[in-house]
Amino acid sequence: MSVGSSSRALTSITARRSRRAVVLCALVLAPVLAGCGGGDDSTSETSTATAPATTREQNERLTPAAWADYEDVAAEARTVNSKAIATFKTCRRLIYGSEERANASECFGDSLTNLVTVGKSTLTFLEGGQADVAGACAKANAELTGYVKLYVASAQSLSNSVDEDEIAAAQPTVDNALTALKRARAADVAFVAACEPTGSA
Repeated sequence: MSVGSSSRALTSITARRSRRAVVLCALVLAPVLAGCGGGDDSTSETSTATAPATTREQNERLTPAAWADYEDVAAEARTVNSKAIATFKTCRRLIYGSEERANASECFGDSLTNLVTVGKSTLTFLEGGQADVAGACAKANAELTGYVKLYVASAQSLSNSVDEDEIAAAQPTVDNALTALKRARAADVAFVAACEPTGSA
């Protein structure tokens, strides 16, 4: 074999080995690259699919129609609650702070009945709308519901004590009812901030 022939044979072998190496590299790297590409696509798709749901759950406020219903309920509740707070303070002073005890039934009048009635109406609204809200609004709804339940229970207990003329037992109940009413009013402020439909103000 001549030198030229040997050189051409060596070149041919080297070329074949180089092609094999390229093919092997392609075979080894193809699945890796495909896997990486697939992972990126699936991650993007997952993020795109879940992000809107998370945002919606964090900001699910009352609808404009539900908000209009709330404003009707809240207006009546605020009027009754304001009167009840003033009455409770007056009656507590007259019944427990004076030497001559005032008549508890006359002092409270129909304030306790009104308070229980409007409290139950408020609870009906809050509990009925709990499933329609989420996130901050749902949390504010739950907190307000808890305080309204507390003051309704306190008002009912106070009403029972007054009806049965158990004034000694009524005193701590007056304080409990006052505290619950004030907390409910504060919780209502938070409810409005969290649940009022955007752009309705």
